[in-house]
Amino acid sequence: MAEIKEGDKVRVKSGSPIMTVQEITDGGKLALCVWFDEKNQPQRLKFALNTLEKYGEEKVVSSRMKKSDYL
Repeated sequence: MAEIKEGDKVRVKSGSPIMTVQEITDGGKLALCVWFDEKNQPQRLKFALNTLEKYGEEKVVSSRMKKSDYL
């Protein structure tokens, strides 16, 4: 998995709005993320990096796997 860095689009692995990483803080353990809520108000919050995934990063499935192996 590619390293998350400032400017990347991310989301929480369990689901969240798409956010932008504004800053990596606390010795590389946290990401300060920004996004707009449903009322178009800007929001900012820190998340542990291990809870985030890059938005749009494709998950590669081995060509040797059958469809039933990953459904």
